Amino acid sequence: MQGDQRSVTVTRHRSGAALQGPIELGRLLASARGYRVIAHHGTPLGALERIRYEREVSRTDEIVVCSRALFRRRRRTFPFAAVAAINVRDNTVVLRADST
Repeated sequence: MQGDQRSVTVTRHRSGAALQGPIELGRLLASARGYRVIAHHGTPLGALERIRYEREVSRTDEIVVCSRALFRRRRRTFPFAAVAAINVRDNTVVLRADST
């Protein structure tokens, strides 16, 4: 009897991060506090401060990114759909082109 064989295609962002599906992204985000958040073209946006669950406990709704300027702290929120990839090796979260 043959096992269940499924083909999985992994698309890579030019930063080297694999583009994951929404379930995998949600799982990885749960342990990604402090990861650097970058735009799709590599511009740093800050660090992942926390994730928000508002509609359902099992689904991420938004991520909160904190950046620090000279004497101030800025927080920005992005919808979960803005997350393109999480690179665990480099501790980075990559956002989609249309989200920044």
